[in-house]
Amino acid sequence: MRRPSVFVSSTFYDLKQLRSDIKSFIESLGLEPVLSEYNTFPIDPDLGTVDNCLKAVEGKADIFLLIVGGRYGSTTDQGK
Repeated sequence: MRRPSVFVSSTFYDLKQLRSDIKSFIESLGLEPVLSEYNTFPIDPDLGTVDNCLKAVEGKADIFLLIVGGRYGSTTDQGK
């Protein structure tokens, strides 16, 4: 049986320590963390950063955790 997974979405550099701490917490709950900076994150070299993240959320995430800080990451063509 596959463990439920948690996709963690946030900016990276300013929240690096928080992301690491959350990863450990998710693992302590017996869940599978999905964070883009780890080798377990599925990457399609034909897709950009945003599209790889959207694909991972759609195909792999049971839970989506959004962390909002003082910065923001990429925007789409629609401005989102």
